[in-house]
Amino acid sequence: MKVKDRMSTNVMTVQMDSSLTEAFRIMKENKIRRLPVMDKDKLVGIVTISDLNRAAPSSATSLSIHELNYLLAKPKSRTY
Repeated sequence: MKVKDRMSTNVMTVQMDSSLTEAFRIMKENKIRRLPVMDKDKLVGIVTISDLNRAAPSSATSLSIHELNYLLAKPKSRTY
């Protein structure tokens, strides 16, 4: 058996500057656990559902789900 026999052809991806919320949404809607991460047309990594769960806020936070979603969806500014 070869890799081509097991690979997906209609691959869902996210861009490097996509939010965690967007990645979670794509994974949930498409029932997938891994997303290739792109920088324009170049593959730069893969993010997994476990990666996103580890990066998600703790359930011990005092913020509401709406406040958390607002903060997670805000575009991040880059500092170099």
